Amino acid sequence: MGSHPYRVGRSRQVDPRARSRSRSRYRSLTSVAAAIGLLVASSGVGAIAAPTATAASQPPSTTVVGTAPIVPRGAHAKGDVPDSTPVHLVVTLKPRDRAAMRAAVTAVATPGSPLYRRYLSSEEFGSLFGASDAQVAAVRSGLRRIGLDPGPVSPNHLSIPVETNASTAERALGTQLRAYGTADGHHAFANTTAPKLPTDVASGVRGIIGLDTFPAARSSAQASAGDATSSASPAATESTPSVCAAATDAAATGAALPADYLAAYSADELTSSGSTGRGQTVAILSLQQMNTSDVNVYRQCFGATGTVQSIAIDGGAPLGDGTVETTLDVEAMLGLAPGASVSLYHAPNTAAGWYDDMAAIIGANSAHFVSVSWGLCEPAGIGAPFPAGDGYLLDAEFDLLTQAALQGQTVFAASGDTGSAGCYDPDDPYPYTAPAVSDPASQPYASAVGGTTLVSATAPPDETVWNDSYGASGGGISNYWFQPGFQQHVTAGYDARGDICGNPGGYCRTVPDVAASADPDDNGFVAYVGGDWVSAGGTSLAAPMWAALGADMNSSCPATNGFGMLNFTLYALPSNDFNDVTSGNNDFEGLDDGAYPATPGYDLATGLGTPVVSRMVSTLCGHSASLDPETSFVLAAYADFTGSLPLEDPADPIDTWATRLANGTPRSVLLNTLANSDAWVAHIVQEFYVNTLGRAPDAGGLAYWESIIETHAMSVAQVAAQFYSSLEFYRRDGSNPRTWVADLYDKLLERTASPSELDYWVAQVQAPGRGRAWVAYSFYQSEESRSDRVANLYQALLHRAPDPGGQAYWAGRIRTDGDIALAVNLAASVEYYGLAGVRFPGP
Repeated sequence: MGSHPYRVGRSRQVDPRARSRSRSRYRSLTSVAAAIGLLVASSGVGAIAAPTATAASQPPSTTVVGTAPIVPRGAHAKGDVPDSTPVHLVVTLKPRDRAAMRAAVTAVATPGSPLYRRYLSSEEFGSLFGASDAQVAAVRSGLRRIGLDPGPVSPNHLSIPVETNASTAERALGTQLRAYGTADGHHAFANTTAPKLPTDVASGVRGIIGLDTFPAARSSAQASAGDATSSASPAATESTPSVCAAATDAAATGAALPADYLAAYSADELTSSGSTGRGQTVAILSLQQMNTSDVNVYRQCFGATGTVQSIAIDGGAPLGDGTVETTLDVEAMLGLAPGASVSLYHAPNTAAGWYDDMAAIIGANSAHFVSVSWGLCEPAGIGAPFPAGDGYLLDAEFDLLTQAALQGQTVFAASGDTGSAGCYDPDDPYPYTAPAVSDPASQPYASAVGGTTLVSATAPPDETVWNDSYGASGGGISNYWFQPGFQQHVTAGYDARGDICGNPGGYCRTVPDVAASADPDDNGFVAYVGGDWVSAGGTSLAAPMWAALGADMNSSCPATNGFGMLNFTLYALPSNDFNDVTSGNNDFEGLDDGAYPATPGYDLATGLGTPVVSRMVSTLCGHSASLDPETSFVLAAYADFTGSLPLEDPADPIDTWATRLANGTPRSVLLNTLANSDAWVAHIVQEFYVNTLGRAPDAGGLAYWESIIETHAMSVAQVAAQFYSSLEFYRRDGSNPRTWVADLYDKLLERTASPSELDYWVAQVQAPGRGRAWVAYSFYQSEESRSDRVANLYQALLHRAPDPGGQAYWAGRIRTDGDIALAVNLAASVEYYGLAGVRFPGP
């Protein structure tokens, strides 16, 4: 069982923590909900007719699940792609309930919430919010049906990889791949039409990523045409004394050392006391590799003690365009959080590489803070000037960033270096100059970081909006995302009206959230790149700067288990926790009529402002959560018996049940209510479909079996016997009685049958008055099965094996009373009550 498993709101989906595995199904149960739903017993034996609700469906129609990319300007077609060309696809899956995920993020990030800072593991996220087992099974089966070979579903249940070749991909997805040469000399391929999947498969799919290999994103260094760095001194040697002298000389020309930034943002006292990120991991998402020798020189100069790990995703990225960017990111981390461990994740610059890189960082769940200095132009409706795809890619990113938020991670994303014109490319002869923002900075659960010019590195600093010949602070209004709840008090005026993003009567997400120094010309960051000490900048500096300062702050109060997704907290902080930037605008090269000016308070050029770390850290470290014992018990009971928490259910909110229990209502009342709730019926039926037929239920079949159970026409155990004896399940075993019996041993008893056992039960299958239904029911009611179920319920609820007396007593009693009676009794015990307080701590 996970440390804090929960689901927000009532879901009628299968609880995917009960994985469908042939040999480890019961051993791997992680919730009592799954244990009861799969193995609930009931009295009564009889010959039961085979179900008719599981008949095979007709061949499906097809549905579009993506787009054909826009071919970048300057690219030229080179003919068909050779059939054997390797193609790496990522089939992204729809989460079961996006509204529930949003509610959970708010609960985890809001002080005073029972779930405040109760973070999930990647597997727990998958169990609670990722695609259900039934959905995964249906998609995998559908992919195989059209000739693709799907890999294993990701732990978060949000994607399935597929390795194939061009001819197979074309045939399976109903499209054609064409080869291209790009303007910068790269080779790529792309689909000419939108891919399609069978409709029954497409219903569970977010989109298909990987059918094109055009560059998906650009770094901020590219946005300034390579001018974000300028040589500040001759090439330095690699001996520590001379290197450090050269760095000091570079700073003397108008650049700034890490100590200058720490002083300007009132973090110097924190780091001088030893809070330098020690014990923290910060991650960097990049589409290029760093220059290791440059980074090593930098580490020697500044005495950074933290480690640097390079992690290649999808084969990794080479050295090349963007290497300066990536090296700067790593050095900024080492300079401002010298005790932190830095994990650089790098992948090829394709849409699949971009997604896989982000998924790897979030899936590893090892870093409280993540920095992203790359971005792609957010979809802006007609004429969207980027090749990576449309909203399905942004939606897939949203799901990953939601996972990050529920795991307690903050992703700082550079807002871009072309000001209010987020899609502007100065190297394009026909550039897109309209107001736009950059993704992932505009994602609701990313913290967008804009840029300032640090006129003087005093405390407080003298700052203005960064906007010069090198670039400008990205900022503006999302054309895709509605205003998130944490921004509800900052409308940024009429410009953020909801008709821009399709939210009439409301507002849109605005960017940035915060800012930091980004001007390479005024107090630019002293970095070592390409054998030279240079003055560097860009919002690609501002993003890792915030991540590094976050690590410094978190290392000063590690008992908090991290600050979580910071946007919720940042917008609730006192205004004097920020340096308010009130001069300048981010209209780069005068493209957008003066948009957007800095103003007192929040604005679309620098967000809330730059950090005053000395004030901010006390607020962040001071937040804590504490629960009374009754509330802890209610949360544990909901988590275990329904896989959900009552955060969106006004019929039984947490405080109502906690009050009733405190006033003397027996705990068994709540437990019986949960154990017999309507949600169980759909849960049980869907689990039977997945575990016996390997597919999601059709609508008619689900409704039919729900009705059978709800009207007590059959017990749950009798329904189970129907599924395990059904013709469809029998045919999966080749319509062979011996193979079918062996499968029952494998799935229900988790062992291999002996030859004599197989002989006996095959004879019962063929005996008059017995048959498959009788045999399946007998397996459910066998002493071996009942003993197994007792052991699993003890483990799921009390986290221990049963004592011999309890094992024997309940193995007999559940034959007549059922597994629910055992579950309620165990959860009503003093032992369970105590464990609830450990899982959901009280004061």
